[in-house]
Amino acid sequence: MIRKAHIIVSMIFLLGSMSIFGQVKSKPNPPAPKRTTVRGDALPPPKVKEISKTKFVSEEGGFKIKFPSQPITQTLPIAASFGKANMTINVLVTSLAEYSISYLDFPTEMTEKYDLDIRYDQARDSQIKRLGGVLKKDSEFYFGSYYGREIVIEGKTTASLKILTVGPGLFFLVVETKGALSSQSGKLKDANNLRIRNFLNSFEITKVPESKLTRKELPADFGLNFADNILTSKVFEVSMKLPEAWTFVSNELGQSIFELGKENIQNRDPKLVAYLTNETARLLAVISKGDPEKELSTAAIYILAERAPYPNFLPKASAESFVKLYLEPTETVIENPKLTKIGGIEFAFLELFDSNTETYSRIYFSNRFGMSFEIKFVYRTTEDLQTMLKSLNTLKQL
Repeated sequence: MIRKAHIIVSMIFLLGSMSIFGQVKSKPNPPAPKRTTVRGDALPPPKVKEISKTKFVSEEGGFKIKFPSQPITQTLPIAASFGKANMTINVLVTSLAEYSISYLDFPTEMTEKYDLDIRYDQARDSQIKRLGGVLKKDSEFYFGSYYGREIVIEGKTTASLKILTVGPGLFFLVVETKGALSSQSGKLKDANNLRIRNFLNSFEITKVPESKLTRKELPADFGLNFADNILTSKVFEVSMKLPEAWTFVSNELGQSIFELGKENIQNRDPKLVAYLTNETARLLAVISKGDPEKELSTAAIYILAERAPYPNFLPKASAESFVKLYLEPTETVIENPKLTKIGGIEFAFLELFDSNTETYSRIYFSNRFGMSFEIKFVYRTTEDLQTMLKSLNTLKQL
């Protein structure tokens, strides 16, 4: 999930304003990769060596959990933000409740709390939508050193969830009981609470998933150079000719733009502001139509870098995540994410209109050596867009 530094670098020169940045079938599982044994300092060892007959053991998933009886297991293919993946689902439906545990492995160990909260929020919201229910509880918890969320949603049924991440593994534990739990009579509520506790609290990790890849960190220096109206980056190994007579904004002013944008969204999204550091997002360059220190600019090109949670992320998934999670209330998508190639590099791009500033934005995302290389246009006229596109089409690999 790419964090959107763009929301703080929308055209700040225009008008002197800132636009801030189903059913499971019974069939056997395919073979799964082996997992490493859990470290003793990460989680306590299993309480007993002998597993009771009611304890469901998943060697592939690396966990144990107590179902009332044997669940049905199926591994389903899904389209993830890093490509094709498998989610394994274990489910048991009884006359009184439905129990399930599902897991999915990401390519890298997932430790960034901001990234995890985005995934947990999406899981919560999808369950609220599915049940047509009301959120009754959403609290953080730690399973040993692993961070998770405990969620309760009430509708015609009550879904009690625990979502947590263990290394690169994401686990969803759900008990769905009949009726609205909070309004049930004492005996029925006690019985349902016991069912919920017996299942959710019986979860144990026996093996931690092994990360297949390592997250790519942003370097201290991207090797930027601006000469003869050509901008190059040694790290991204690209060069691009800039529009004639446009201003290459100084690094000092560029950083001021970035910090001003963060200040403007502090009250609305303090968690995002806290996340946006030199380690996670970098505004590398600003090319402005006109000198912003001397006049009101009407168009600009922003070049950014962001750290990705895993190095094999898909550019189109980044663009789609931006649309789902980071649009401003005044922004409208006028061109949905689509793929293109520029200078032999695959990009995904989208286009927006902001009714507040009456400006357009076009954002390009690419995966460059495991990092997100991004280019953003902000403009008002078709002529300025064509000028920026002409510049973009000079992009080439070094």
